[in-house]
Amino acid sequence: MSVEEESTTNINVQSVNIPPPPEFNPDSEVGASLATRWITWIEDFEMFLTASGIKDETQKRALLLYQAGSRVREIFRQLTDTGNANDYKTAKDKLREYFEPQKTDDTKCSDSAKPNKSQMKPWTSFIRGYEC
Repeated sequence: MSVEEESTTNINVQSVNIPPPPEFNPDSEVGASLATRWITWIEDFEMFLTASGIKDETQKRALLLYQAGSRVREIFRQLTDTGNANDYKTAKDKLREYFEPQKTDDTKCSDSAKPNKSQMKPWTSFIRGYEC
């Protein structure tokens, strides 16, 4: 193999120091719903794992719980059936299940505010005297 061929086949990959995402704060009142913020955070975290070359399930789970922050660890300790130390997927799924139901559901608010058909009065009644 010539020196030229050797230099094209041996590519040195340098280690890149990638900062992890900031801690997740479930108590924050920032704009998006809790579920939306969690989905965004976990996507960023998984991008960090991939870019860092972390593949070991035990390490991924430990990093998830550590990097998510103390408040998320408190929540996680209260969950049941969270798997064992090398079960990253179960830990991630349990946290998703916890945060997902806490979506802001605008349809519930608007539907509960609407009267049902039996409560609706014809316009003529309304115009005649504000029947309630």
